[in-house]
Amino acid sequence: MTEFFRDKTILITGGTGFLGHAVTELLVNMPELLRPKGIRIYSRELSKQIAISKLSSNISFFTADIRDTKKLRSAMEGVDYVIHTAAMKDVTQCEKSPVEATYVNILGTADVIEAAVKEGVKRVLFTSSDKAVAPAGAMGISKAMAERVIMAKAESSFQAMADRENSPLMTIVRFGNLAGSAGTVIPLFIKQAKEGREITVTDPKMTRFLMTPQIAAQYTLFALEYGQNGDIVIQKTPSVSLYKIAECVVEMYGRGSNENKVKVIGARAGEKLFETMASSTEMAKAISLRDHYLRIPLKQADTADLNTAAQEYNSQNARPITDYELKSIIDSIAQALNI
Repeated sequence: MTEFFRDKTILITGGTGFLGHAVTELLVNMPELLRPKGIRIYSRELSKQIAISKLSSNISFFTADIRDTKKLRSAMEGVDYVIHTAAMKDVTQCEKSPVEATYVNILGTADVIEAAVKEGVKRVLFTSSDKAVAPAGAMGISKAMAERVIMAKAESSFQAMADRENSPLMTIVRFGNLAGSAGTVIPLFIKQAKEGREITVTDPKMTRFLMTPQIAAQYTLFALEYGQNGDIVIQKTPSVSLYKIAECVVEMYGRGSNENKVKVIGARAGEKLFETMASSTEMAKAISLRDHYLRIPLKQADTADLNTAAQEYNSQNARPITDYELKSIIDSIAQALNI
């Protein structure tokens, strides 16, 4: 481990969410000499703040909406790094309220960047989604636009840094589905199986990227430390079909071979058959970063360095998750959520 976080102050927007909680836990459990000086959680969920406060006395809280620019600036005073996870993530909710998705995911991100610039923050990490690539619905579109907000500011900051002006280094990470988080299917499948009901699957052929919050937290801190300005950092994540998830859940928690049949209920608005983590254009300039990551630089690589034969990186052509990996994830979710 490096000293990148030592004596630093870190603000996590949306810090009471699944990812924010996992990142906070990872930070407070670092060796004492490497831990940050302080962790600030910015969120609206008081009950979850209470739960996180038990992790360490070194955590402070700001209870406010992401669009409260005055509170944002106050929260960022003296902050070194910002991890921006606050977002409207539920696909169905975004489809029903696209204006609200715009306010939170796009304009909220712009507000975070503006506050970070004004308060002299050194680095900002934006947590995006695989749904931002070739988006099919409001959630993906809003995340894609938020990425453009980051990229536009990063582009302009190259000149700002040349002029020695204050401008944070900004990086983007894209996540697949965080197993067990709000809106994901595994907790629902487990509950249905334990109750002896049918497993309701939107489309058994759908594939998704899947990772645990703990792995996502490690990924987040890695990207914050090693990402360069304007980069999109991607972890090489295994994928899984909804049918395989349902099959494993039935095997682990079903009440008998004649029960828990899979019922197909049809895709929801804004859902795609598979998810794309990076387009073919992005993969053409992707650069390996350690063994498990890729960085897609903002600045176009020399034409000679481009991999013109590159294919998009999606959940159809990614490495399929193993039975052992999937069962371990399902079991960890059941224990964590006590279901």
